[in-house]
Amino acid sequence: MIDQNWPRWIKASCAKHFDSLRQGVFLYIDGMDRDTAKIKDFAEFRMDGPRTEELSLNEYRLTVTINVLVQHTMNEADMYGFERTMGVFQAAFTPDISVYRYGDDQSFVGCLRRDNPIKYNNFGVTDAIVRVQQGTLEARYIMEVLNG
Repeated sequence: MIDQNWPRWIKASCAKHFDSLRQGVFLYIDGMDRDTAKIKDFAEFRMDGPRTEELSLNEYRLTVTINVLVQHTMNEADMYGFERTMGVFQAAFTPDISVYRYGDDQSFVGCLRRDNPIKYNNFGVTDAIVRVQQGTLEARYIMEVLNG
């Protein structure tokens, strides 16, 4: 039977993982209130899924796609600031992300494993007036769990 808590545990675990590796860059988690007018450089964590596939009785494959949007305001002091921030989050897409029952007993659920290359998408300067650069990083992760 599908566990109704999987989406919450997975999102909380992945958000905590990326937050722990952000190296001082402000990170919004999708669902947080945000005021991007006050913060020039930031990233936003987003997740699609889990998509659920029943492999056999009480055995499931959960698939999530993690996406991080990076926004950097250009400045004369660091012409590679955008690439530096993208690199911070590209490194955070580790091969494995541990999933815990956050909000409940904190016990270990399983391990998400990256299933494809990390996509690095540079959108360039998206607002020439305020000199904003944007891009995204994205990868798919898979975890198999027994439930029952």
